[in-house]
Amino acid sequence: MISATRNEPVILLVHGAWHGSWCWELLAPELTALGWQVETVDLPSASADPDNTAGMYDDARVIREKLAGLDGPVTVLRKSLARGALGTPAAARVRFRRPG
Repeated sequence: MISATRNEPVILLVHGAWHGSWCWELLAPELTALGWQVETVDLPSASADPDNTAGMYDDARVIREKLAGLDGPVTVLRKSLARGALGTPAAARVRFRRPG
């Protein structure tokens, strides 16, 4: 996905457990057609690797890093696991910038 430039409306799509950013493949083009810039993340805990030890805080870090790199207004759309368990820790350390 393309990184947002200043003041463009952005939607960050965050998948839930047992998914990846691939789960947004049908929705992302629809949102883009409506004028949104769409960004996604892949949460490390959702890896199929049986030796994966990533957890909630690793996922929250990935979301925070993505949010910190986006300019302009951002709407976060979260699914299942990402709704409550990850959303609060991820947003807690983000410094929101005012447009302009």
